[in-house]
Amino acid sequence: MPEWVRGLGIDVADYQVWTSYEDEPDNFVGLQDYLENLEVREGFRELLENSKKWLRIGRVIPKEEAVQCVAMEEIVRETMMELSYLYSKTEEL
Repeated sequence: MPEWVRGLGIDVADYQVWTSYEDEPDNFVGLQDYLENLEVREGFRELLENSKKWLRIGRVIPKEEAVQCVAMEEIVRETMMELSYLYSKTEEL
């Protein structure tokens, strides 16, 4: 992920990280916290020791903000373009 952030100029404030255990946005961790905090990464690593679980990364836009946004299509397009780099890396696994 650091290569992705540096190479594409990703705004880490836009993204959150969670595992397949989680489904509530309140439990997600900001990408910046994930990248900068070793304790946070270790916590994820422990959760992911089970090979049936995986790390997720995405952009979560609260409903209240999304319904007022006039450029939502552009945000979605931009996000998909940014995430396509990570998708291409998982295809190699």
